[in-house]
Amino acid sequence: MKTDWKAVIAALIIGIAIGALGYMRCMPFGEHGFLKNPEKMHQRMMAEFTSKLKLTPDQQQKVSEILADTRAKIDALRKEMHPKFEAIRNFSQAEIRELLTQNQQRRFDELNAKMEARRLKHSKPF
Repeated sequence: MKTDWKAVIAALIIGIAIGALGYMRCMPFGEHGFLKNPEKMHQRMMAEFTSKLKLTPDQQQKVSEILADTRAKIDALRKEMHPKFEAIRNFSQAEIRELLTQNQQRRFDELNAKMEARRLKHSKPF
């Protein structure tokens, strides 16, 4: 059986791209980023809005409530979408794995295990 290296490389690129998108979704601002600490993001946005827009105390209260409501909606959407992202990622990995030899599959599984450990270490729980 002759290996179609173009298909293997294309599949790996797709898998890497999907993994990178998932990583960026989970870690858009670094390991200690705002998504890890939504309260920190809220405080920073409030400070910037207050100083640059010269918000009154009443406006500050209302903007703060809007930001908190928005965060809750985003978190709910993230929880809803997470299984769909996982299904796509798992499907692409299975497709790639099917293209590989047994030796490549073993190495692919090892690479995936390492990437998964890093992803879980840095991702926000759902």
